[in-house]
Amino acid sequence: MTGQEGASLIPCVAMSKEFRPWKIDEVQLLPPSVQDYVPQDHVSRLIVSLVKESLDLSAILD
Repeated sequence: MTGQEGASLIPCVAMSKEFRPWKIDEVQLLPPSVQDYVPQDHVSRLIVSLVKESLDLSAILD
């Protein structure tokens, strides 16, 4: 038995065959970057900078 013999094929009848219209000027649900939400002087930018530049993560990443 290969595993395929016991599997049944279930047709997908719930999927729509119509597409939503494309609106090029529609506002996006999310911004292109999370940085768009974070002000320049927010403390989270300092934390990200410290982690990226100063913290040695080699023991974790290797």
